[in-house]
Amino acid sequence: MFFLKERLAEIAKLIKKGDRVADIGTDHAYLPIFLRQQEISPAVLACDIRALPLKSAMKNVSESGVTGIGFRLCDGLSGVEKSEVDTVVIAGMGGECIAGILARSWAENSKKRFLLQPMNSPEELRRYLCERYTLISETAVIDGRPYTIMEVLAEKCPIEDKEKFIYCGKLNPEKREDKEFLSKQYARLKKCADSIKSVPKEADKYEEYYAAARCIENFLR
Repeated sequence: MFFLKERLAEIAKLIKKGDRVADIGTDHAYLPIFLRQQEISPAVLACDIRALPLKSAMKNVSESGVTGIGFRLCDGLSGVEKSEVDTVVIAGMGGECIAGILARSWAENSKKRFLLQPMNSPEELRRYLCERYTLISETAVIDGRPYTIMEVLAEKCPIEDKEKFIYCGKLNPEKREDKEFLSKQYARLKKCADSIKSVPKEADKYEEYYAAARCIENFLR
């Protein structure tokens, strides 16, 4: 039996039984193998932009003995048809990279579910999602360090407090993992602000970082 590390295991928990899944940036295909072994998904597409990781994924799938996994060498969702999937996983990339994949795809207004796990810059991903998608839920998981996982519906949703949405999402500061993730983001943004505080030409950027850090700080209180 194949077991996932905490980050991917949390994503697997969010996948509805019976959903067809596309795993974008599959790398070793650990998630697709698990979904088929556990009979969570009847069909999974393992997608990667690079040939070498996809070759490794094929080898791992072959050795696992599972069936029902297809392979696509493609950039993001460019090799996946909307009709082929119910849920799309995009994990292990930067927030801006994930936003770019969504922007170049058929995703917007498709009403498909997306499970997104940015490795950095979650605020840039939320900034893109803002009013284009519905953030259903968000949770942090500790896997060496804290990561955030966003459950998203590709359907427009108005946002009342955009600043809070962009920097805090739907994380709950009363949960230990969420608080740890938010505290890490606060420290990162404050450090960015402090590093350019005395640089006149970076005044606008300083104000942006400072406001972001203050938003998270207030949310944590």
